[in-house]
Amino acid sequence: MLRLFICLILPFLLQSYTYGKQSNTYFCFQTAQANNILLLDSNYSTHARLMYFPYMKPIQVRFMGNESVELTEGRPLEFHDFYHEINKGKLSGKYEIIHQGAQFYSMRYTHFQTGKITDFSRLYASSDLPKNTTQQLLEKGITCL
Repeated sequence: MLRLFICLILPFLLQSYTYGKQSNTYFCFQTAQANNILLLDSNYSTHARLMYFPYMKPIQVRFMGNESVELTEGRPLEFHDFYHEINKGKLSGKYEIIHQGAQFYSMRYTHFQTGKITDFSRLYASSDLPKNTTQQLLEKGITCL
């Protein structure tokens, strides 16, 4: 009976635990004023996981679709993925993620009520951040790709 448990049930439990576990590596983005840092989980798919540092509270988003842009003929396409932000059951904003394959360049957030647009540029390493912010990221086990 114990062998049956180990062979059949244990692998399923380990897979479930691993799937639900959150990554510690992120694509990191920052506003021009350097006052907001937005984290995109490195295991990116149409089920994006976003959160602001240092709050680390997941932002509820729903994939709305994407557009492809051909910047130069014969070169890889640039993709714009769109997500609606849901706050307390209502649509509150829109995130646009701009990437070319696995290379992420920037993000844009539009707040629906005010119309305010916030642009985020990619940080390619934690070293691009102020030293105290880098230390805080390391303390939380976060690595910027």
